[in-house]
Amino acid sequence: MDGLFLGLMSGTSFDGIDCATVRFAADSMELVASDTLALPKPLVARLTEATNMAPMSLAELAALDAELGQCFADAARHSLPADEPLVAIGSHGQTLAHFPRGPLANSLQMGDPNRIVAATQATVVTDFRRADMALGGQGAPLAPAFHGRWMGNGGERLILNIGGMANLTRLSGNEVHAGYDVGPGNVLIDSWIRSQRGYDYDACGDWGRTGRVHAALLARLMDTPYVREPAPKSTGRELFNAAFIQQALAGLTVAPADVQATLTEFTAACVALAAESLPAADIVVCGGGARNHLLMERITYRTRRLTYSSQKIGIHPDYVEAMAFAWFAQQTLMGQPLNIATATGAGHTAVAGAIYPGKGLRFTYHES
Repeated sequence: MDGLFLGLMSGTSFDGIDCATVRFAADSMELVASDTLALPKPLVARLTEATNMAPMSLAELAALDAELGQCFADAARHSLPADEPLVAIGSHGQTLAHFPRGPLANSLQMGDPNRIVAATQATVVTDFRRADMALGGQGAPLAPAFHGRWMGNGGERLILNIGGMANLTRLSGNEVHAGYDVGPGNVLIDSWIRSQRGYDYDACGDWGRTGRVHAALLARLMDTPYVREPAPKSTGRELFNAAFIQQALAGLTVAPADVQATLTEFTAACVALAAESLPAADIVVCGGGARNHLLMERITYRTRRLTYSSQKIGIHPDYVEAMAFAWFAQQTLMGQPLNIATATGAGHTAVAGAIYPGKGLRFTYHES
């Protein structure tokens, strides 16, 4: 199914809605336009409270879904191409909770898609995770399917996406052999600098570079059971949040900049631990973490592998996930399953996503 698709993604860092307009034609993909729209600060504060498990009424949750939906609708309207209609919009929504274990495993993404349809008249595809969870999978990460289709090099390659969480995909050719969240990506680094200095993120890792890694704190962080759990696995702010940092700091006296340096090292150490069991291969990095120079240096040092931004292979690191959701929307409308069972542990692959029809809805559905 050729044409223009729009992908919308807001990750666990709450740093904004990434918008990627992507043209698919035969076996080619082109990023036509991209932008990031910041979420309102009062909304970010409420999202942070919600993901830190602050009590919230049903009325407040419903209002949050509507407000997020309007933010996504505004982002989509801002990104509408002037001279060609969209085939569809793929919207991830905003994750508020992700509990991937147990008989009632679940994941909650908010951002009412009806509001996106109303604002754009375009078909919206969303709710990509729960089909996988219904089949016994973790519902995450989803990105390995996109990595396998568009980021392979014919040999062994590792794709490291550093958003709020850090997930690692092992590709052999274009086949996904593994994909899972290794631990926190930017979420703790961002949370600490926000609480200490009022910045949304540590630009280039500059503040972390002024500190020194605190060995005792790093040891406590690395003792987190999740770090050494076998794959498939996925995680989120339910574990890695401000309270997690405070618990790790209990009884220790650590300078704020040293905490920042240690949290950066923690992400790098989680990546290195996961890479130990994988074949020797370059690491292609995407997501906001690719712009944290200190983090990139520490990953390179700890893994002893060639590590570089996905920009080097022609894919903008800031918009890989938004591009992925544009592609996921295309795959859903074509009836194609996302090949993520090897990453999530689902019993088999499945077509993912729920369709909210707009004007000119197009299907090219093939039964498998």
